[in-house]
Amino acid sequence: PPRTRDHDAPAPDPESGTGLDPLLSEADGLPSLDEIERRYIDYVLSRVDGNKRRAAQLLDIGRRTLYRKLDE
Repeated sequence: PPRTRDHDAPAPDPESGTGLDPLLSEADGLPSLDEIERRYIDYVLSRVDGNKRRAAQLLDIGRRTLYRKLDE
């Protein structure tokens, strides 16, 4: 989507994990997409002090969707 495009920013290097921390770490190898999503949700929740309403807004998903993803 255009709102996420940043043509001036360098693309993350998948080999080094640059730009993907804290979602990836060398000890984890390559996690599944579901695991990355879960880690990102946890990261966003930590940044908003556990406020699920605000986290859902930042993630651009509904609160019900956020709760469903947390239950998975």
